[in-house]
Parts: sequence; structure tokens; C-alpha cells
Amino acid sequence: VGVAVWVGAALGALACATLVSRKQGRRRATKEWYHSTTTTPSVKMVYNAADAVDYTTMLGLTGAVASLCFGATHTLATLAWLSVGWLLIAFPLRHGCTLRWPL
Repeated sequence: VGVAVWVGAALGALACATLVSRKQGRRRATKEWYHSTTTTPSVKMVYNAADAVDYTTMLGLTGAVASLCFGATHTLATLAWLSVGWLLIAFPLRHGCTLRWPL
């Protein structure tokens, strides 16, 4: 183990020395360069009113898995079901509710 630590330290020092000695390819962090790297933000996930059944199914499965993993009377299972209940109230308030067949 001792030899491996010394070899690892030597390779790490060599890698650091190599990185410090290479000056080509470095770019100065200017305001123009920094702002040129940004892209327009895009929405990754959007819920709409038609997702209510899918969302309810997902939350029910999440609560069931928490109960199966921790036991129905465990504190974490109770907290999971309370969270499920809260999210079932919050979803229709934020997005509305339209019933449709899942998928």
C-alpha cells in the first residue's frame, strides 16, 4: 500500500507540473468570452392539465413503494404519504385538471 501511495503522489505531481507548464490553449476569462458561452434557456419539462392522471398514478406508486420499503407505520412512509397528499392538492391548483386515459 505504501508504494502505491508514493507512485500515485508522484504521478499527481507530474500531472500538475505538466498542466502548469502548458500555457498554450489558455483563454483569459473576459466578459465577452464568458457571455459568448451561454445559450438560450430551454424548458426541460412542462406539465399541463392533461397530465393529471399520469401524475396521480406516479404519486400513488411513489407512496406505495415508500410504504413497502419502510413499512406502513414508519415515519418516512407517513411523510411520503403526506407529501403525496400535498402534491395531489398542489397539481390541480397550479396546472388545472383534465381527465384522460394515461399514455
